[in-house]
Amino acid sequence: MQFEVKNAPLPVLICKLEAGESVECQKGAMSWMTASMKMETNLGSGGAGLLGLLEKWQRAL
Repeated sequence: MQFEVKNAPLPVLICKLEAGESVECQKGAMSWMTASMKMETNLGSGGAGLLGLLEKWQRAL
């Protein structure tokens, strides 16, 4: 992954991903993407809050 931080007029993080790489972000964090990107959402307990944190911790084990 390559990334660049720009801050005019608003702060933005631009990520360039290689094949097979992914980014996980919170709701509302992604502003735009190129046509070659694919977005997937997880509406289960993988979101914010205690259940999401526990699920992420369990996957890391």
